[in-house]
Amino acid sequence: METINKYRDTPKLTKAGHFSAYLVCPRRAWNEYYGQKSIKAEDPAYLKSLFSEGNRFEKKVYSKNLFADSVTISQRLNETERIKKTNDEIKSKKHKYIFQAYFKTADKIGIADILERTEEGGYCVGDIKASKEVSISYTLQIMWYNELLSDIQNKNFNNGFIILGNEERVDINYDLCRSLYERTKSELYKLKEITPSEISRVPKSHLCRNCYSCPWRIECMREIQSNSDLSLIESLSRKKISLLNQHGIQSWKVLNGFPDEKLSELGFNEDELLNIRKSITLLENDLFILREKLSYSALSDLIPISLDNIHPYGQEIKKVYYLEDSKINAVDIKRNDGITLMDIPDRLKMHKLALYGTDYTEFKRLLRLTGNRLKTIDMFSVIEQFVHAPFYNIDLISVDQFIKNKNIFSKKTKILPPESRLLALNNVIKYISKCASYQQN
Repeated sequence: METINKYRDTPKLTKAGHFSAYLVCPRRAWNEYYGQKSIKAEDPAYLKSLFSEGNRFEKKVYSKNLFADSVTISQRLNETERIKKTNDEIKSKKHKYIFQAYFKTADKIGIADILERTEEGGYCVGDIKASKEVSISYTLQIMWYNELLSDIQNKNFNNGFIILGNEERVDINYDLCRSLYERTKSELYKLKEITPSEISRVPKSHLCRNCYSCPWRIECMREIQSNSDLSLIESLSRKKISLLNQHGIQSWKVLNGFPDEKLSELGFNEDELLNIRKSITLLENDLFILREKLSYSALSDLIPISLDNIHPYGQEIKKVYYLEDSKINAVDIKRNDGITLMDIPDRLKMHKLALYGTDYTEFKRLLRLTGNRLKTIDMFSVIEQFVHAPFYNIDLISVDQFIKNKNIFSKKTKILPPESRLLALNNVIKYISKCASYQQN
């Protein structure tokens, strides 16, 4: 696909999400302006679950008697009607609360969860978050809504509020983040001016923990992998990479030929040099770099487990599959008079059982129902915590495919039968164990 087809000719309007995107990764923020829907990756399952949880919590908050004197700007209205309805409600000050206020100008857009009428004669902005604590990105988002609101009511309030997942209201003083807000907004406007025809000026992709949930990860991961990008070396910060780039080092393959003496002159200490050389050795051997030390013994002697009917979610589990001595076996789940029975062979109880993601969650539920006490490990969590690699998706099948061929990037994930998932899991365990073994030596 040509660059011109991957990206829009004109940028999207600046929105609150651009602020949080920029704080994580400037390239992500640029993609939010110009990226076409056709190159977006599907949200991972855990992120979909978080979105659903957030929507449920938002509805729960709206239903509270606290907001009895309220009006909601209906999503059933067309855009022009939503804008007019929002403006009319703000100017009339008829209701104490306005939900889902819709703002749009020539270059800005935003939807505020709550507007609250104040004693000063105007509205301040509130937001609803299912998380347990306030983040900087949340604060910048409501400051953006406040800017849009002030254009309508000709009042610029210095405070807003966030309702957290425990239903606690936290008041926000904008002055505490004013300089960061203005600086971030300025950087966003500069990014917006960089068109796809000037792709060389766009911030480079950079591998980090947040990549796994980024909707633009497939394009970035492909770029990182094909360019042997320096961010594949987990110990290198953005600042260090920028320093290396200034000295003509754009990839870890070029870095490999750069003398330690020269790196020392650039400010790298002995520990940093050791980490770089060990990381390059792993990359040369086609292995993943681990963010933290992972004991090889923790992954040895694992028995891979998978369940049937794990997709679609919510169906009754009937069998537990396990791989032992390269043979696939199965245990039936029996149910009688409301009692669930799972007869796990005694020899398996001597091992730690390895599962992946949803399989792990459902198996833990089965253990509680059947009263079994078995040692388990979730390889999804192991990868999420320890592995630094350009995965385009971290579902089991995608990880297995990437291990087999690191040049294959696919938007769609496949749902495979339990026997296939079992073999894929076994391959992942062996590979991560090999990575841990190399990194320990």
